Amino acid sequence: MRLLQYLIALPAVVLLAACSDDPLINSIQDRNSAQVKQLLEQGNSVNVFNRAGDSALAIAIRDGQMDVIKMLLQHDVDVNARGVMGVSPLMMAVSAGYFDISQELLDRGADIKHVDNSGNTVLIILPLEDNPELIRMLIKRGADIHQGNHLGLNSLMVAAYLDHRQTVDLLLDEGIDVNGKMRTGQTAIMRAARQGNTDIIRRLVEVGGDVGVVDNDNDTALSLALKHGHTETAELLRQAGAKF
Repeated sequence: MRLLQYLIALPAVVLLAACSDDPLINSIQDRNSAQVKQLLEQGNSVNVFNRAGDSALAIAIRDGQMDVIKMLLQHDVDVNARGVMGVSPLMMAVSAGYFDISQELLDRGADIKHVDNSGNTVLIILPLEDNPELIRMLIKRGADIHQGNHLGLNSLMVAAYLDHRQTVDLLLDEGIDVNGKMRTGQTAIMRAARQGNTDIIRRLVEVGGDVGVVDNDNDTALSLALKHGHTETAELLRQAGAKF
């Protein structure tokens, strides 16, 4: 009977063992840098993934564990290891606004031309805070400001939406098309209008931004501003010649 019970329980034990994360992954997720160091010194593989498909490096970047990131890089971690959505460690570092880590990843061979499963580039996944120094460095290293994702969303449209005024200026100086359109027909001005980013719109209008574009849903920058309660933005658009 005991043997039978053992045999019945065995598949469950094997399954649980197969589903458990690598010790290095567990140590990183526990934020135990001392254990991470010990495992790496013992020769534990640095290029491991958790059950969700995130690499050890991606987890460390996501959690902002700078000491662990540096240890992984020192042990020649794969800087181009991508998750199930195709997001690279460089994209994650840029999104978090980590200038030094982004630069080191590039120095170690990170692919600046990589796109994720949605077609996003390293310049489309921008940090929440305006960080023109980081964006300028990426452009100098070969990032394409003009390339859009599968929806036609590009870096200017994202920066306008996030109210990144310095990044908008940088992209305009680099020659990005102020009137580029997404597949939905929306422009950077329209995305800024939806958010009420009045100063961004003023800047875009100064360099020839068209306030009269109508998108696939028959919305204009003015209608979007009014729909979302941005009266100051709507007034600026009217002064610039916008109509319904």
